[in-house]
Amino acid sequence: MIAVARRNERFQMLASRVSESGITTYTPAFGDVTALSIIRRTTQRVNRGASTKISCKVTRKLRIFTQATGQLGTDYIPTRRFCDWAFYLLHERMGVAIANIDTAALFGIFDNLPDEQLGYFDFTVDDRKVSARDRLEGCCNVARVRFYNEGLRWHFVR
Repeated sequence: MIAVARRNERFQMLASRVSESGITTYTPAFGDVTALSIIRRTTQRVNRGASTKISCKVTRKLRIFTQATGQLGTDYIPTRRFCDWAFYLLHERMGVAIANIDTAALFGIFDNLPDEQLGYFDFTVDDRKVSARDRLEGCCNVARVRFYNEGLRWHFVR
């Protein structure tokens, strides 16, 4: 289900629509992603200072790493955890081997948070020019986690 809301510069709601159609899934041409097709009407009038940004509430689906088994799952599961996103960036986007990621520290940080909401990462980067390392840095900053690498191994501390 997609909820679309149009707001003015003071964030007052101008229009709202909920739809269950318009979702197209492309696999494997673009990887396992869901693309939203947004159609906007244009007018003759020029809106100066109007933003063309479209915001959506989305829960990402990732293959989850299980610490107990040391295996990466095969199914895509909805997740909000920063550690899942950081692992995805390192392993699947940057090609870092699982053996070179300190998974005990990464997932241990999330497991030891007093409230799991402190480890939620709902932000996404929609600019293609942002590197995977910058995306990882943004994700870790939200959870107040620092990362560094020694040689090929990636470490995490909080």
